[in-house]
Amino acid sequence: MLRRNLIIICAALHLVVFTSVAQAQLPQITSGLNYLTSSQNPDGTWSTTTTQTETTVTTITALEALKLLNQTAGSAYTSASAWLLGQAPVTV
Repeated sequence: MLRRNLIIICAALHLVVFTSVAQAQLPQITSGLNYLTSSQNPDGTWSTTTTQTETTVTTITALEALKLLNQTAGSAYTSASAWLLGQAPVTV
């Protein structure tokens, strides 16, 4: 589970790095976007763990990658944003 989360975070960060160098039309960017959206859970998150913190961090990282690539109109961004907005703050 942790390995999958790390792969998703790395893929998202990889997209961020490519964004600063190139546009979303590059095959590498398209491939990364396809992986990112295909690995999203039905509830809108990008995590396989039951830990709320890891799920939130992984989902926010994926959202940031989508935002940097101007992919905010898609269902992946919309469902992840809705999940994130539906989370109650955790007291520490």
